Amino acid sequence: MKKRNGSARARWRASLAAALITGGLLLSAGSSAAGDESTTSYASGRFAFGIDGTFAGFIKKVSAGSTDLKSDLSAPALDSSVRKHLATISHEPLTIELSMGSGPAMWEWIKASWDQGITPKSAIVRGSGGASVALAGAYVQSVTFPGIDDRLDPASALTITLGHKGLTPILTTSTPRPAVKESSDAKKWGAASFRLEIDGLPCDRVAKIDSFTWEQKSVSLDAQWPGERSAQAPTKIRISVDARDRGAWDSWYQQSKKLGPQRSERAGGSLKFLGPDLAEELGSISLRRVGILSLEPGAGVTRAESDELTRFSVELYVEELHIDSYGR
Repeated sequence: MKKRNGSARARWRASLAAALITGGLLLSAGSSAAGDESTTSYASGRFAFGIDGTFAGFIKKVSAGSTDLKSDLSAPALDSSVRKHLATISHEPLTIELSMGSGPAMWEWIKASWDQGITPKSAIVRGSGGASVALAGAYVQSVTFPGIDDRLDPASALTITLGHKGLTPILTTSTPRPAVKESSDAKKWGAASFRLEIDGLPCDRVAKIDSFTWEQKSVSLDAQWPGERSAQAPTKIRISVDARDRGAWDSWYQQSKKLGPQRSERAGGSLKFLGPDLAEELGSISLRRVGILSLEPGAGVTRAESDELTRFSVELYVEELHIDSYGR
């Protein structure tokens, strides 16, 4: 059975690879860097991601896990032999990288996931050659935002991990769909800046926000749609702040240490992404029940003129994230 399971995984990966490559994708790394044959990564300049039939954005990279077939022992047969049979089929998540300027469909799915938990959709990765990979019962498992300092790196992307009920490679020779152009908002995101606000704390001189990840996990017993529930862990966010504002931040940190995690004060706040003119709002995330985990001096730098000597690092946790607005 073990050999049969391995063969099934190999056939699944081969069919997925065929669909992606035929669809116009280029195999970028083969197996993962650690040599894990169960994960295959692909990269391309142009292939599309759709949600419930709606274009959601161009994918920069996709990483597909394997389908895991698990066997179980059956009761002894009439000939007193014990036989194995297929008990469960589990599917590794699919991870994609999308532009921050992706269309409303992606942002609306993220928003629904943050607000409501598991929100299943039909999703599809479509290559330029017409071939596709369909995801049944897909849901947003995690969303990783890129780090940002003065400006967002034009190459930055949202990394989204999707749980699902199964992947189906679709090979077709039909005429490819017409190309979809990126919106003007997508170009603005390439030079976006940010504004962080935390109630009662000076944030005008927050110089950098590290990459951070929101995630949820299914906690239902039968793992069937509908009725899936999710457990969402607090999101940790690390920021770098000008040392001139350390007093207020240190006061909050010391108070939180004294009161402990159960009684320490939480704050509200927001993270806004701004256009190149620093006035237009491209997107806004509400931060609810924000607490402080640590406060540390900046990285050790010997040059007195270095900015690093004038900054300190704060690690926050956010119990709830909500999308208030996004580019349309």
